[in-house]
Formats: sequence, C-alpha cells, structure tokens
Amino acid sequence: MHELSLWQLIVIGLLAICAVTPVIAYKKNRSAVLWFVLGLMFNPVTLVVLLCLPARTRKPYLPPAAGGERRPIE
Repeated sequence: MHELSLWQLIVIGLLAICAVTPVIAYKKNRSAVLWFVLGLMFNPVTLVVLLCLPARTRKPYLPPAAGGERRPIE
C-alpha cells in the first residue's frame, strides 16, 4: 500500500482547516465566504483568530411595517 508523504499530509491538513473555517464562521454569525478566502490565504492563523473572536448576536427579524403603521428607527 502506498504511504502518504509528509507534504501530502500537510496539504490534507491545510485543506481540512480550509473546510472547517467557514463552518465555524457561520456558527459565529460571521461571513463564511470572507473567512473561507482568508483561510485560503492565511490558513492556520485564520482559524486561530476566528476561534478567539466572540460570536456576533443577530437582531431579531422584524417584518416590514404594514401600510399606515410606523416604527421607530433603531
């Protein structure tokens, strides 16, 4: 059976980090696409930075106001 070389293992590990980074970003309410691109450029550093950042909170969804209804601007 063919064994993987050290470089092949490193590439597999870096690709795995690239795949995990957007998932973690999405769970922390951050842009998955942005963090994926950053992960491609600065692979392990991006994952460490993302893990150190706090999760963003999302504002609750407010449907559009009805015809004559007024809402205060937030």
